[in-house]
Amino acid sequence: PQRWLAKAQRPNADCAPMIRDLDDIPLPPWHTMAMEKYNDPFCMGRSVTLLTSRGCPLECGFCTIAPFEGKRNYRRRDPKRVCDEIQLLIEKYAPDEIYFDDDTITINRKHILALCEEYASRNFRIPFSCMGNAVIDRDVIEAMARTGCRAIKFGVESGDHEVLRQIPKDQKPEDVARTVRDCREFGIQTHANFLVGLPGESRESALRSIDFALRLNTHTLQFAIATPYPGTAFYENAKRNGWLTKDSWMQFDPSGEAVVSYPGYSADDIAEMYDFAWRRWQWHMMTRRPRTLFHHFGNAFRREGIGGMMRLG
Repeated sequence: PQRWLAKAQRPNADCAPMIRDLDDIPLPPWHTMAMEKYNDPFCMGRSVTLLTSRGCPLECGFCTIAPFEGKRNYRRRDPKRVCDEIQLLIEKYAPDEIYFDDDTITINRKHILALCEEYASRNFRIPFSCMGNAVIDRDVIEAMARTGCRAIKFGVESGDHEVLRQIPKDQKPEDVARTVRDCREFGIQTHANFLVGLPGESRESALRSIDFALRLNTHTLQFAIATPYPGTAFYENAKRNGWLTKDSWMQFDPSGEAVVSYPGYSADDIAEMYDFAWRRWQWHMMTRRPRTLFHHFGNAFRREGIGGMMRLG
């Protein structure tokens, strides 16, 4: 992480030229990896992970994709090449699920529909899950479900309009709620990521965002503390406005802590809201969503047997 953060501050140093055509990159040497250890807990059972695109055309100020990939450097692979790779992975490793870990696989309508068409034509008979964006057209969701999409993760970040405006993230909470409803209708599970401590947030708006997260009715939910990583607009704004609580990013705790403090909304307040959000979600799971608990423990058992369940507990 420290090496990446250092490079984020000097993104053009010691970097090879960007590969514009992702299909020029050879397939990963899968045989050199202990594939049984690389299972995304979001997936059902044993999974294999691959990419169909790199980067994101959006420019959310808190996100590290721009420092990593360069602004507007969104690139896609040919769906036929992607499915050729999937065929090899299925033949060699017999996974239970394919996981597409793109920064946001659904951001380009033409790409995701072409991928679904090619995936369906191969008759893989294996479901897939993916990382997408939180606002997806209904017909795209229907096409993904028809192809075999089991679940989608996405970043919602906040349920407060003003926070979303300041990040900035061009989406409305009501459109996110519509996406979740459409996914449920077509049998696709959803996982939402929320951030606590973004610019523009207060205790009151954090509470509204937590309430929205629970009302959203996704199958699973995750909260994290917003961290201003070097290279992001969030970091530059935090430095300029005196929000940082640390003298250097080298002092940031990688396990997650509040390192910004706003007027009227301190780092301690942010940490308190983060803990409160997790407590609300855990209580919600135990009292209203026991199937979510069964999902986590059952998935751990499918991947690693009794030992996996014990580690999760």
